[in-house]
Amino acid sequence: MFSHFGRHLCSLLILSGALSHAADTFTVTITPANSTSYSPVEIPLPEGVDANRHWEIVDAAGQRLPTQPGLGKQPRLIVKTTPADGAKWTLRPAISPNSESPLHVSEKDGQLQLAQSSHPLLTYHTQPSQPPPGIAAHYSRSGHIHPLMVPGDRPITAEYPTDHPHQNGVFFAWVNTTFDNHEVDFWNLGKQLGCVRHKRLVESKSGELFAGFTAELEHVDQTSRGTVVLNETWTVMAFPMQDGDREFYLVDLESKQIAASDKPLMVNEYHYGGFGWRGSTEWLSDSKDTRQAGCEFLTSERFDRVKGNHTRPEWVAVTGMIGGESCSIAIFGHPSNFRYPQPVRLHPSKPYFCFAPCVIGGFEISKEKPLTSKYRVVTHTGPADPALYSRLVKAWTHPPQVAVE
Repeated sequence: MFSHFGRHLCSLLILSGALSHAADTFTVTITPANSTSYSPVEIPLPEGVDANRHWEIVDAAGQRLPTQPGLGKQPRLIVKTTPADGAKWTLRPAISPNSESPLHVSEKDGQLQLAQSSHPLLTYHTQPSQPPPGIAAHYSRSGHIHPLMVPGDRPITAEYPTDHPHQNGVFFAWVNTTFDNHEVDFWNLGKQLGCVRHKRLVESKSGELFAGFTAELEHVDQTSRGTVVLNETWTVMAFPMQDGDREFYLVDLESKQIAASDKPLMVNEYHYGGFGWRGSTEWLSDSKDTRQAGCEFLTSERFDRVKGNHTRPEWVAVTGMIGGESCSIAIFGHPSNFRYPQPVRLHPSKPYFCFAPCVIGGFEISKEKPLTSKYRVVTHTGPADPALYSRLVKAWTHPPQVAVE
């Protein structure tokens, strides 16, 4: 569990700058954009500095702050600090390296689990999971997250729901596409035209601050002997967080999609398709009255699931009862995303939505036009919290300034 710094939200900072790696000690000045900001800020260390060396950040009193190397080829450090304006810290080689990893990654039976001690945060599928009895075998898939948890060990995603067995946890797939002059649907697995699958695990990382991984996925055309159409890379980091007395989980997911050959993929205009989430089976309802549905939708524009459909909000939140307790999830898109703020498809009765830039027109994914998308996912108990989401959006879009000397 992270230390509690009163009611001020803490900052997660990935530190770098013009570090001279000939020196061992550096002064870091942090200027937050707002008084309650915190967010992972990705700033790579310069070439020649070993991020995997044991580093520590200390304040003027010598109090050590948790530090952890980040994911990816570009060396970087993640550090947790309070958002004091103009605060100065010392970055130095660790005197007594901390070997504890309360956040850890483990893999077993085709499932990569990110956990805090004995409490799972999420599970990513490196091997195809098996549909339950009654669901056809061709719905089996990998390369998705399920379960995604809420603090208290409650899953807020579903896998192979009977009404839409192609919707699995957190996933990314396009629906209406054209490849090599024919239709490919990577979303609706029942058509057996296309699918998305895990290819390989690039790296995983355990530590004091987060558990995370980088994985490669493939978008496959099943109509042409399994031709790979897109190569995709996911970078995922999961952080347990504290806001006052309430714990929540924060997951950052970055997707990079690029054509696997010289043939581009045309994503056609359509009313859904993209980065999707499928909610708990406890939120299914037979009622056609959206007021009687098993969960409530809320967007940053304060619209419900009906009025919010195909709008372009900063975030979407969904709340419902799981195991007798109110639980919520909110997902934000990053301003760097294609067509930000992206349109969203909010289902009128099912616990599902997706960010769908294809709603406002087609586009191409090719070697010359790759697609990078970033999403932040927050889960917590209790009702939707627009004030918290607003702070998180500001922290993500206006990160602190970091100077290293």
